Amino acid sequence: MAVSVVCAHCGSFLGRISFVGGEIAVQSFFIISGFYMSLVLDKKYDASSSFSNYKLFITNRLLRLYPIYWVILILTIAGFFVGDASKLSDFRICNLPSLIYLLFVNIFIFFQDTIMFLGINVKSGGLFYTSNFNETSPPLYHFLFVPQGWSLGIELLFYLVAPFLVSKRSGFIVILIIVSLFCRVLIINYFNLNHDPWTYRFFPTEVLFFLIGIISQRYSSQINKIPIKPLMMLVFMVAFTSVYFKLPGISFAQSPFSIKAMLYFILISLSIPKLFSAFKDNKIDRYIGELSYPIYISHMLVFYVTRHHFFEGFNGGSFVVVYSVLISTLLVKCVSEPIEKYRQARVRDATSFK
Repeated sequence: MAVSVVCAHCGSFLGRISFVGGEIAVQSFFIISGFYMSLVLDKKYDASSSFSNYKLFITNRLLRLYPIYWVILILTIAGFFVGDASKLSDFRICNLPSLIYLLFVNIFIFFQDTIMFLGINVKSGGLFYTSNFNETSPPLYHFLFVPQGWSLGIELLFYLVAPFLVSKRSGFIVILIIVSLFCRVLIINYFNLNHDPWTYRFFPTEVLFFLIGIISQRYSSQINKIPIKPLMMLVFMVAFTSVYFKLPGISFAQSPFSIKAMLYFILISLSIPKLFSAFKDNKIDRYIGELSYPIYISHMLVFYVTRHHFFEGFNGGSFVVVYSVLISTLLVKCVSEPIEKYRQARVRDATSFK
């Protein structure tokens, strides 16, 4: 999934493989996130029972995201100071409220997704609503130092409401999925907003993926009874992911998703419980999983640094994948692992106190 996003931004892998693309990869991440948040809230935090548990859950999620994000943010800003200061000078057109907003979303990630629904008036420096950010100049996402961080803004919104959602009955979750899906169909077909950011970044319609993940976790025991070996499921999902971009994008009339996208989301939802159950204690699998977030958050920095240095015939996507993995290995060792020990200690201390 992380490599799919890299390829979407930086070029295909080995010059020919694009995997599932950025949009499907991010939405699949949301399904996985819904599954895992449902799991940890059920097994570890019980965050809906008290404010202290809720605060522990939220702060631990922030500790998971912020340290690596801030490292990449600082390195990116430093890179612009050294290489292309014009990015920093663009902020001079902002008035004070716009500047405060842009600094906030860049530093704290919250509401970074709202960037895609706004433009900036170059004369007044003020922000205005737009239904299509590609029709504004300059696009407001040019003011994001880590532009792929918008999806973390949606993640953070989900974290805020996840403890309350997980405490609800499955029937209520299914109703919310239907409402979210209906809103997506309405926006696309009635309001004719069949384009980014409405198909990709609007939280009320993206939340359905997190909710599907919650349902997947709720029915894990039933899903695990499906008579398919986890290794076969893994091989099939890797193969499907690898050839996805080659398959035709056929859609039903008024459907917000192509047939292959719907099939992929269904298979992700069914495969997560079996794969998690089979590999959750596998150290190699866990380490590979730890690399996914740093790869996702660091790859644009790698791309910025190297985009002018590809020698002829060298594929940019492959180059960025390799170096993002190397940088992510360092980030896991130097940032994630120490923070993770602290995060787990906080949970143990809270449990022992009770």
